[in-house]
Amino acid sequence: MWLKLKRWVAGLADGHSVEIVRKAKDSLVFRILGTGFLFAFSSLVARSLGSEEAGLFFLSQNLVFLAIAVGRGGLANAVLRFVSEAAAAGDWAKVRAVFKKGFLFSFAWASVVASTLWLFAPFLARHIFHKPDLESPLRWIAVTVVPGVLMVFTGEALKGLKRIKQATTVNGVVVPLASLVILALIRDRWGAQGAVLAFLAANFLAVLAGAFLWQSALPRPPTLRKSDFETRKLLASSVPLFHLIIGSMILERSPALLLGIWGTKADVGVFDMAFRTATLTAFALLAMNSIIPAKIAEIYHNGDMELLDQTIRRMARLTALLASPMVLCFLLFPFRIMSFFGEEFARGGPILAILALGQFVNAAVGSVGYVLIMTGHEALLRNIIMVTTASTILLGCIVIPFWGVVGAACVSASGSIIQNLVASFVVMRRLGIRTIPWPLFLRPSSFHQAEQPRHGQPPATGN
Repeated sequence: MWLKLKRWVAGLADGHSVEIVRKAKDSLVFRILGTGFLFAFSSLVARSLGSEEAGLFFLSQNLVFLAIAVGRGGLANAVLRFVSEAAAAGDWAKVRAVFKKGFLFSFAWASVVASTLWLFAPFLARHIFHKPDLESPLRWIAVTVVPGVLMVFTGEALKGLKRIKQATTVNGVVVPLASLVILALIRDRWGAQGAVLAFLAANFLAVLAGAFLWQSALPRPPTLRKSDFETRKLLASSVPLFHLIIGSMILERSPALLLGIWGTKADVGVFDMAFRTATLTAFALLAMNSIIPAKIAEIYHNGDMELLDQTIRRMARLTALLASPMVLCFLLFPFRIMSFFGEEFARGGPILAILALGQFVNAAVGSVGYVLIMTGHEALLRNIIMVTTASTILLGCIVIPFWGVVGAACVSASGSIIQNLVASFVVMRRLGIRTIPWPLFLRPSSFHQAEQPRHGQPPATGN
């Protein structure tokens, strides 16, 4: 048994896998720091406010995360692409023009989304979630949409300049660290409102940090020619991934939001704290995802499907291996772990165990979403996410009113598992890449050969 495990671990090491891990290590360090600060902030919210007040904060935060996804509008992803292309060509005037135009559009659209959420806060609090005391924190946190969108935008632009550490700092470290420090100073006076104010101030600090790092990353030549960038081109490029961003965010947040409609504030607090704890298992996958898309595109463009299969499988094994100890702890000691946040959170033990299983499947399957995107099958991934999201919402509307917080956990875990397994199955059928051991009768050779791109040809577009 030990020899089999040793050979399995040794099989993770090849040139491309080592390169991905080596490049991901800096991102991994910053991801660990950001995840640690975020978990500490959430823990402080739970321990300081209790399950009901924490539930109000978490519910308003889930709504603002969804609003930020709408406010992004796909522009951040488009700017990542065009900044990367212009920087590679050394056209720094174009880099600045793309950033400036994208920043202004992001600010304008995010302001519209923030204003809409602010105006509808009373209606949402009283008539949708039936929690009148949600109105005040929701109105305050609605302001966070603007800095939240600009923070993500700046972080993606920094990625376009290959400043991964700076991008991860802006998008993953500043907000949780600043939120933790500010809340620690004001928690005794402000309650749930204090958590909202800490989160709001932290987002503004992240935007300032991002602006400073962006300016520092740009070269300063003696003369810089003026350049412009077509608005139509920027907006057209932002549309395709917009559906993926919105669908993914709804899929992730809908169980908590549906629980907010049919459950109590305490239910939301317990569920969200269990969810945030369970997502600690995905830190390795998030770090790999900052590096692996470019490697997938490179190998697929060269037509080496066998190498792509080996690389994706090895990375999936690695993330599963890194996630296993934490998942095992969540399964063996769920009540003890949840009681750390307070006695009223201890009942969330089964919730943590259920959600941990869903997160483990996410880690074990690997970066199948990026495999579909980087091989030209964005439409397939969009369809998978849309169908899974609709099914999750429908299931949630049926289960959560009767099973409450346990039902929300089952819906959340099943939605994540189904999406990842379907995406893995499509990757196996279309590309012949098996991230998990599918039965022989389901593999491509039983139906048709997986598609093989010609050497040097760009990826084919999926339907």
